[in-house]
Amino acid sequence: MLRSALLWQTTLDAATGIRIYRLNGALTDSEESYSFLANARTEMSADPRPLLLDMGGVEHVTSAGVGIVVAVYKAASDAKRAIALARLSRRNEIILEVVQLLRYIAAFEDERAALEGYAAAGWTPEA
Repeated sequence: MLRSALLWQTTLDAATGIRIYRLNGALTDSEESYSFLANARTEMSADPRPLLLDMGGVEHVTSAGVGIVVAVYKAASDAKRAIALARLSRRNEIILEVVQLLRYIAAFEDERAALEGYAAAGWTPEA
């Protein structure tokens, strides 16, 4: 089965200042996936905003894709940036649960819930 390349767009939420990455396609060992990682690292080092990964359009995650999410989390942690996930498909949620990543990164049903959660109490994973 042919998977679509990872595409992303980034925006800032005006109310909270959170940088939102909206991901679409396959999160794999592709050039586009690593380009996303490089972009996220660069923006985190230059900009102190919290980061929300909206994964609602991610159709497939491989082990390399999980590694990219881990690398974004690590970069955010090193830069003292809050990070959360939104709109995980059930399949992708299971993958991230199996590797226990959701013990460290909060996940929300949608962007609205993530933004409200941050405004109310910051982001903490449900351990």
